[in-house]
Amino acid sequence: IEYDNGKITALKQGFTTIEFSYFVEDELIIEIVEVYVKLKPIINIENKFNTILVGKSVHLKYSISNFEGNVIFESDNPKVLSVDEDGLIKALKIGEANIKIICDDISEIFKVSVIDDVEFNVNIKKNGIVGEKLNLEISSNKELDSLVWTTNDNTKGIIEEGKLVLLDEGSVELTCDYYGIVKTVSIDVVRDNKNPTLYFSNANGEKDITISWGIDFNILDGIIAFDNIDGDIINKVEMNPKFDNTKYGEQLITLSVKDSSGNEVSMERKITVEWNYSVQFIGHAGCFYGLMNSEEAFLYAVEVLKYQLVECDLKQTSDGVFVMCHDDEFGGYTLATTPWSVLKDIEVTQSRSSGIPATDGSIVKSEYTAKLCTLERYLEICKEYNAIAVIELKYSNGINNNDQSRMKALLKEIERCGMLNQVIFLGSQYNCLIWTRNNGYEYIPCQYLVNSCESETVLQRCIDYNFDVSINIDGINGDDWLAKYKEKGIKISTYTFSQYSAYYTVQKWIDKGVDYLTCDWHIMNKLDLPLKEED
Repeated sequence: IEYDNGKITALKQGFTTIEFSYFVEDELIIEIVEVYVKLKPIINIENKFNTILVGKSVHLKYSISNFEGNVIFESDNPKVLSVDEDGLIKALKIGEANIKIICDDISEIFKVSVIDDVEFNVNIKKNGIVGEKLNLEISSNKELDSLVWTTNDNTKGIIEEGKLVLLDEGSVELTCDYYGIVKTVSIDVVRDNKNPTLYFSNANGEKDITISWGIDFNILDGIIAFDNIDGDIINKVEMNPKFDNTKYGEQLITLSVKDSSGNEVSMERKITVEWNYSVQFIGHAGCFYGLMNSEEAFLYAVEVLKYQLVECDLKQTSDGVFVMCHDDEFGGYTLATTPWSVLKDIEVTQSRSSGIPATDGSIVKSEYTAKLCTLERYLEICKEYNAIAVIELKYSNGINNNDQSRMKALLKEIERCGMLNQVIFLGSQYNCLIWTRNNGYEYIPCQYLVNSCESETVLQRCIDYNFDVSINIDGINGDDWLAKYKEKGIKISTYTFSQYSAYYTVQKWIDKGVDYLTCDWHIMNKLDLPLKEED
């Protein structure tokens, strides 16, 4: 034993003595007490059980170490479960009781449920497919609860939300335990080799569909995706490429879906995106990104802003190469007196805003460097992105009101690029527009560029030569003149909604019913766009 401040701790079995000393009237008294430390009894029940049927008896088998003496048996509910002095347990009625075995101050307790005699079977098929979820059901002569379901191999099958989930090929044993009454079923599991189904249901429309640009459209509308094991798997459908409701033309989208077993199926759906609004957007000299008339500005207009038309300023070099430039000079060189061999390598750096500017005029500027863009490259971009090329005929050699000798060469270049049916001529050089009408190109739309349309001369010229009109938004005072042009079937284009033009300004002109808006940067789907009227 160990003694510390009045506390005795028994350390191991054996005899020892404890000496007590104290004073009585100054006389020292010593007493010695002999102590025996014995081992703690250990109870081992050999046939411990959790359930017993009504009317049955079980005689406990047990062994006790480190103890010699009488063992006591108790039941805390003797009306359900009785136990005698020899450890004979009798099940008297349905219920529960705790059986206690006591020796000295040591006891062992276990809980026993008394149940009625039942017969039940597990109702589950003997084979399944990887990924399949089988319902856990039984048939019984009585209503049962407290069923405990387990499997022998959690890599082959697990119990989840009242179902047996089959995870892998092989065999899995499913066990149902009802208070010790156990039923076991073996299930053979194979891998699923049946493809899921992916098809279009006509209930929600057409498989191949045409929608208006920018309209929200769920490409999975009307699509059914179903698997024999996984059920509805529409949420697993993937599309390639991703559908873009701002990309003009036909988009052939491949839809594919894979089930939990790896079986895959695919189908195609064709979506055509059209600009179905009564107003169209023209990117001014490309757009307000990069340098004016640069390849970068043209690409930003079609790739990011998604404008239907892209305007450019046409000039010529001394050797007749058509280039895009607003001014007569580029990088300190006069275009009309400098050959393309020199100009093609010239770079110009200027400051211009980056990305989409603010509507309040607070514009962040960045530096851009660009070379001259040729007419050929400009038309190539328009063709690739299905955009209309709006070519402003700036004054140059053979392309002016006095001389139209280079118009034929211009048309041949446009024809060579395959763009004759995808081009509009714009210009104040109206004799060049008249030349187009008189030389076999009547089908090419021409926009007469004026500061103001409030002129009978302008109106009559448009009527006589089947011109549309392009007007300065600051050059008109009343809507009555707009009505005159519309009455004659003349389309009205407006310019220019610059980096300082707010959306409400653009919207005002849309509401006036104009046909074209020449913009620097405006995002189209931030405006209220009127749909075309049905013919």
